[in-house]
Amino acid sequence: KIIDFGSAHVFKYPFENDTVPAKGIVGSDPYLAPEVYDVKEYDAAAVDIWSLAIIFCCMTLRRFPWKIPRMTDNSFKLFAADPTPGHDPTKLITHSKSTGNLSSTVPREFLTDEDLKEKGHRDHSHHSHHQGHGQNAEASSAAESHSQQSQNQGAAGERKEIIRGPWRILRLLPRESRQIVHRMLDLDPKTRAKMDEILSESWVADTVICQQLENGEVIPAE
Repeated sequence: KIIDFGSAHVFKYPFENDTVPAKGIVGSDPYLAPEVYDVKEYDAAAVDIWSLAIIFCCMTLRRFPWKIPRMTDNSFKLFAADPTPGHDPTKLITHSKSTGNLSSTVPREFLTDEDLKEKGHRDHSHHSHHQGHGQNAEASSAAESHSQQSQNQGAAGERKEIIRGPWRILRLLPRESRQIVHRMLDLDPKTRAKMDEILSESWVADTVICQQLENGEVIPAE
């Protein structure tokens, strides 16, 4: 099951031009758009666009990006923060369209400060165990030991890097999806992607959908 609706809000009828704002917190916390918690009335369509992006992230990452879209949630706080230098999605996504470098890049884990502390403790304990075991073996040269120590320090420094901003999530998604998902997860509902933009995105529009023609021919999905 991908989605279900416990309740629904009619925000616009076909014969009407104006939309009716939605009210209240309806739905599960991880799927909700941040404005649901911040304003009394909000654009129901924009909220649904955000939720669709979260569903895609869950299907791809096999986990929620955050528990709740509030600044009290450290994962969301990092996502909503100003981008880390060199990790501005507006520049990285544009670059990825003209090169295959990003598609071959192995994504790093997106860890919170608490995760890094726990991971660092485990890595230190594991390193100490092997260091003690190695004392019984023949000692290596000082140059080799220094080189290995430098490599370990470099690896530890890399593990401690925390990427802030939307790129911490977008980099883990398929390259073709990053542009539109970035637009769907716009923190500002007024500038967030509309459904017309999503359907016209080449990654969505060019997707072959499983269907059966009138003559009985079945076209399988790719």
